[in-house]
Amino acid sequence: MSCTGGNMGDGLGRDFWFYRCAQIATALGYSASSIAAVWWILDEYQKMIYVHTEPGGSVRALQ
Repeated sequence: MSCTGGNMGDGLGRDFWFYRCAQIATALGYSASSIAAVWWILDEYQKMIYVHTEPGGSVRALQ
């Protein structure tokens, strides 16, 4: 007998699937925030090292 009082043959309960879906949503949220943070860091790094070439051939860093 399961904790909810159902039979073993009933399969997994509704609460289990809510729990699993919430875990997946949480994992996706953590992944999205990690990707956003890395994207921001790479963008800032790219801006910092970007070098612009002037038409006369001289090189200057963009501010």
